[in-house]
Amino acid sequence: MVQSAPIVHLAILSDIHGNLTALDAVLRSIETRGPFNHVVVAGDLAWGGPWPRQVIERLIEINALGVMGNMDAYMLSASSPIPTREETLFGREHPVTQWMCAQLTDETRNYLAQLPFARRFEPDPPARLLIVHANVHNLDDSIYPDAPDAEIRPLIQGAEADVIAYGHVHVNGQRQLDQTLLVNVSSVGIPTDGDTRAAWDEFEWDAAHHRWNITVHRVAYDVESVVRELYAVHRPEPEKWIKRLRTARWE
Repeated sequence: MVQSAPIVHLAILSDIHGNLTALDAVLRSIETRGPFNHVVVAGDLAWGGPWPRQVIERLIEINALGVMGNMDAYMLSASSPIPTREETLFGREHPVTQWMCAQLTDETRNYLAQLPFARRFEPDPPARLLIVHANVHNLDDSIYPDAPDAEIRPLIQGAEADVIAYGHVHVNGQRQLDQTLLVNVSSVGIPTDGDTRAAWDEFEWDAAHHRWNITVHRVAYDVESVVRELYAVHRPEPEKWIKRLRTARWE
């Protein structure tokens, strides 16, 4: 899926994980920096937090463009006979799995189902921007900030992109590898870099210098209100998720 000129200003975010309070804080931040051609979400929209359905509804409301994340695919496949990597972690009979999937409506499930694997933006003159969830081949294998070059190259091979923006590992970072700039936009709903603030990245096309100017934004929000909502909606087994919200660590 390719978007051509005039694309000059993109808000790219990822890994909302059902955290509507964090998403709304980010959207307010985006509004102050706009206008933007598109808001693009690099996957993992709904799973985890207390508002899986409402997050998708908000993205529909603002006409956000998305790509498929591993947990989006898992939510769609949880009632199918095809095993997934996530099933080995959660199990289809797991109460969290059942609760998350039960929150979706036909409309929100259909929104997840139509998400493409990737989106491309190519301004004129081109500097090819590819947006994926984890890497250019699948939804699972992570591009970690400190991984050796030799481990990353197979994950971006064949990308045909000058810049790759992605999420999945919930940590901000930029890294030049050969001719490709790798940009992890971190996470809106559950960053794991020790900073509890929601994250999003601003991509602005600089036609004079034929490059994307990238600005990282972090936005504070009321984490404890999310904790209260997890209990209020009876989200199963909330304790581990609450610890991650409060510490911004994945342990």
